[in-house]
Amino acid sequence: MLRKIVLLSLLLIPHFPSFAQEFLYPVAPDNRDPDSIYIIRQLSLDNIQLWRWNRQTKRAVQELCSLWTPAGLRCLPSGNGISFLHHGLPKIKFFHKRSPKTVGLTLPLYNLSAPEWLNDSLFYFYAKHHSQKGYAIYSSTIDGEVTLLADDKKADCLYPSIKSNSLFYIKRSIDGDHFLVTKKLNSLQEGIAILALGNTPSAFLNMHSTKHGYFMEYDVVNSLKKEMLKCSFYSLECVRDIWQKSLLFSFFLPLSLVIGSDPNRLYESIAPCLPSISGSGQIAFIDYGESGGGSSVSIFNLKQRSITHSYSILGLPVGLCWMDGHLYMGGRIDGVASDFKESSQCRQAFLWIDDQDNIYFDIPCLM
Repeated sequence: MLRKIVLLSLLLIPHFPSFAQEFLYPVAPDNRDPDSIYIIRQLSLDNIQLWRWNRQTKRAVQELCSLWTPAGLRCLPSGNGISFLHHGLPKIKFFHKRSPKTVGLTLPLYNLSAPEWLNDSLFYFYAKHHSQKGYAIYSSTIDGEVTLLADDKKADCLYPSIKSNSLFYIKRSIDGDHFLVTKKLNSLQEGIAILALGNTPSAFLNMHSTKHGYFMEYDVVNSLKKEMLKCSFYSLECVRDIWQKSLLFSFFLPLSLVIGSDPNRLYESIAPCLPSISGSGQIAFIDYGESGGGSSVSIFNLKQRSITHSYSILGLPVGLCWMDGHLYMGGRIDGVASDFKESSQCRQAFLWIDDQDNIYFDIPCLM
């Protein structure tokens, strides 16, 4: 018998309520269990929880105590733990340990990006140094020994991505121009700009090899009047030693959902709304439309270079996660249903508690 059911409604609501909205969305598969996915439950901007959800049993277990405010979750390469940022500080939770470990960095750094792991003992990120104005790229051991990988006195070094022995990153000049830059790891030489990306903000570089990758542009300035943020997703490819970029697709997100001080925005900002790439060459993305009148989830096929599937979602979808070829989606928790049967008749995600106070989730599986 179900005591309580909370629905994650996908019905369109024309205005935001005055109370904080609650979100539930997938962030990454759990490497320990082929049926488990990590889920972020955002009750408010001050209450962010990490849960582990079994897609077969629907049972959910809180992975971290509510003391922590996890953002930028990453799984360690071995699968023996996870990392996250807690109020800007890097934390590591090894599964054989009771509590997360704080990485005490040997340099006074702040505004850290989420750690990206080379192995279980070494990660890299970009951050600001207290004695410098711009962003630089660093690596660190789990004991906090920091090494500078790339910096530029006249530009920001952002969104690093390491493949083989090569470091790729986006350089942002004082004038707002963006460049794709590369250098050899542990080289004392400055990075070499291999492609001009333009003056529209470029971000979220994701290299899949030393010859191929992806990045995203977002146009905040021209989006302010429409209150919808336009994002454009590009591929990067090196052909005969010449780098080029190609637009794959564009999409729109509500500015109030990802940017600013609105109490109803996402704590992780735009990160939960980024396109999700599968291992089979499919890219899923959320699009709220230029006017914000409705939302959809589409699948872009890299081989066909076209959108092959599109699902109309009237509401606030947030968070896409591939797992074994299946695509899971989260969104806003909204409203109460009278019983389980009612909630299972439509495409909705929900939370309920049984008589033994066990907590269960379900989130839509689109494919």
